[in-house]
Amino acid sequence: MSAGTVYGTEHDREVDSYLWFDLTASYQLTNSLRINFAGRNIFDKKPPLAVVDQRPYDSSRYNAAGRTFSLEVQYEF
Repeated sequence: MSAGTVYGTEHDREVDSYLWFDLTASYQLTNSLRINFAGRNIFDKKPPLAVVDQRPYDSSRYNAAGRTFSLEVQYEF
């Protein structure tokens, strides 16, 4: 299997597996107020080396930001 632009199969190689964990949580404080939390790649796992389009990782499968968190507050009125 290849990703990116492939000019020949002589450079194909096996890439190690990669597993990351995401987490989402939501809590309804009142009928009109909700808090949402999300974490992506919460253990900050680095991808295996796979040179794709001159990058040391496959950017279609890995976010270079690594571990990210977000918090959202929703209020209905």
